[in-house]
Amino acid sequence: MNQSKFWVNIVSLLISLLGTLPAIAQTSPGYQFPNPILPTPLPSPQLPFPQPPSPLKVPPSLAPSAPEVPTGLSGTFTVRQFKFEGSKAFSTNQLQEAVAPFTGHPITLKELKQALDAINMLYLKAGYLTSGIRIPGSLNRQRQSSSNVVFTIRVIEAQVEQINVLGSARLQSYVRARLERAASPALNEERLLDAIRFLQRDPLIKTISAELLPGSQQGQWIVGVRITPRPPLSVQVGLDNNRSPAVGSLQRRVSFSDNNLLGRGDRLRLGYFNTQGSNAGTASYTLPYNTSNGTLQFATSILASRIIENPFNQIDLLSNFRSYELTVRQPLSRTATQQSTQEFALGLTASRQESEASLLGVPFPLSAGADAQGRTRISAVRFFQEYSRQSNKQTLALRSQLSAGLNLGSTINPQPPDSRFFSWRGEGQYARLMARDTPLLVGFGVQASDRSLVPIEQLSLGGPDTVRGYRKDLLLANSGAFASIETRFPILRSSRLPGLLQVAPFFDFGTSFDGKQGFNLNQHHTLASVGVGLRWQVANELFMRLDYGIPLVSVPAQGDSLQAQGVSFAVYYNPL
Repeated sequence: MNQSKFWVNIVSLLISLLGTLPAIAQTSPGYQFPNPILPTPLPSPQLPFPQPPSPLKVPPSLAPSAPEVPTGLSGTFTVRQFKFEGSKAFSTNQLQEAVAPFTGHPITLKELKQALDAINMLYLKAGYLTSGIRIPGSLNRQRQSSSNVVFTIRVIEAQVEQINVLGSARLQSYVRARLERAASPALNEERLLDAIRFLQRDPLIKTISAELLPGSQQGQWIVGVRITPRPPLSVQVGLDNNRSPAVGSLQRRVSFSDNNLLGRGDRLRLGYFNTQGSNAGTASYTLPYNTSNGTLQFATSILASRIIENPFNQIDLLSNFRSYELTVRQPLSRTATQQSTQEFALGLTASRQESEASLLGVPFPLSAGADAQGRTRISAVRFFQEYSRQSNKQTLALRSQLSAGLNLGSTINPQPPDSRFFSWRGEGQYARLMARDTPLLVGFGVQASDRSLVPIEQLSLGGPDTVRGYRKDLLLANSGAFASIETRFPILRSSRLPGLLQVAPFFDFGTSFDGKQGFNLNQHHTLASVGVGLRWQVANELFMRLDYGIPLVSVPAQGDSLQAQGVSFAVYYNPL
């Protein structure tokens, strides 16, 4: 044990002397493990989709004919009051407001018909195309005199008698629940069409069509739905160099997902990731709790790492990391047209992150903020807002997240960094289809914090996910930003060669705001690169990516990995 302590002291001195070790360049001094968080950036928006046909077939005429004006009235007369029966879609005040111009003063039969038409138009404008009005015969003559008429209107609001879903037994309740919500309290064709359009782009559904059919009684309708489901199970295997060379950049990965585990649209996802110096596992379960796609998610990950780079691959630098997250997400606004869909959602995440590090088998504080035993414990609550819009020309996804660290069994130090922090992070992705198979892709991220952060909360810059041409996690920042722009041009589309081959020139930029005195590229706070890549997509089965980035800002030697030479690649295959 004394010998181990001796080597720990020697290595500690060596680490302090090598604070600018090229293996990991960072804004805070000292060697540390690469950021253990597996990459979970804002998902890139899907490329613009072709404009689909209308999924709802409506009979030529569904609305009852406008009622005739009552008999027994002639000349001019005064309607003292309009009464309404059967209305659930509108309040009495809303209905009275529609006929207010015809109340309390002399009107003619023509103007009375205009009052009835105003009620019809109120329903039509709101999308209640199958609603109408009629006048009960017993109420046609409810009047005391031509100057004191009480007129009663019975509103017929269309109701859904039944929703028949064909094509998938496991999705019947899932689809029916979302359509029932759109058809309540009365059948509104616009809301029903919105719900069908969202289902049209649901990952569980390949195609959907619906038809309104007359029911057993007047005002009753049957919604006939036919769907073609997507396979709920998917498996992906892949090879890439997306990890830090400190633990081995070459990463093998396999993932499994079931998008409809219990038939409720609930998703289970499992993943395993392996490099020469690390093994990681991830798992998540997402359960919809209402028909507007509010979800509850539990996610966890575990990662075991060891440094394999010289000169520290001989001294057994080990790290273990675990994370647990419970997230509730609720869309507040969802709209869909034939041309586009958009959504705004709020969410709250409670997270717990734990890590330990050791050197020669002895617990050791290798990362900033760790205690004397090499442990870091972070408890945090995160409030996020998300907006997305997708059309047949462009897509946009934005995300903002506020994080506050809590003192709940967490690491607390006399000075930062520790579990007490407040930070904000914003991310965005934009895609526009310039021509056939020629998208323009723009992405950005920004982070600001009120103090120094532990490495697992810092913004990582460098590598395939942020600034290509540099190694992964080259720069860790408390506050910073990155941006990327890429355009893909088709260069080969042939029946002999399956899929589509594209060339992709790009420009990446990232910078840290920590301790900067003005904008100075020579302070090693900024990374920038230009480059070109190739993309080969074969349907949904195979995707291959190869990028070569040329650094525009010089940094100390980055090692001899492919990442350090500016090359990144990925090959992903989906057998299911």
